[in-house]
Amino acid sequence: MNADRSVLAKRFIDEYWSYYLQIENDVIDTFNYVEPDSRNFGSFSRKYKDLLSAIGSEVDVVGKSIAEFIDTNDKKLSDAYIAHWGFVVEQRFPHISSVTIDVRGIFQLTPWNNWANEKSKDKNERVIYRLKNGSSNPEWWRAYNKTKHRRRSLANPKDSNYERANLKNVLNGLAGLFALEVTFAEVIGHVPLPEEPQSKLFKLIDTK
Repeated sequence: MNADRSVLAKRFIDEYWSYYLQIENDVIDTFNYVEPDSRNFGSFSRKYKDLLSAIGSEVDVVGKSIAEFIDTNDKKLSDAYIAHWGFVVEQRFPHISSVTIDVRGIFQLTPWNNWANEKSKDKNERVIYRLKNGSSNPEWWRAYNKTKHRRRSLANPKDSNYERANLKNVLNGLAGLFALEVTFAEVIGHVPLPEEPQSKLFKLIDTK
């Protein structure tokens, strides 16, 4: 690894990987109260809402950073929405939708399952990015956006997204962030050094 790669690797650890580990530790702390078991996937709380918000925001940050690193000529990526940066990431890593994450040997998650984006043009011939037919953004990403913009209606309390801030979406969202972190490490030709703390929760099973 040359000097530039070494600097980039350190920046990756300091700015991205260390923050991932902080969020992961916060998620693990909740296991003192809710067991990480599929039977508890529907458990929701304010804490899960805060965690889902932090995870979703970091996914957007990391996703854009990967895309900017891949395509340095696209100056719109710094403000891109998920279909745009997702399309760029998928061009380099078409396997992202099939990445499987093992959760402490208890169960496995495919956080980006059925996620695929395409480049197209609108009726005015402007370039746009969108989901491919038959694909969708992950459930946990939709939950992140729903709970961010509208948790519960004051006029109609039954109109609520609060329940989406649950264990299932938090774990899948964190697994999705983990997959991006590993992808980012691959992009810059670096896997976190042995002396760097590793994930206490996830193990990458498949990237093909």
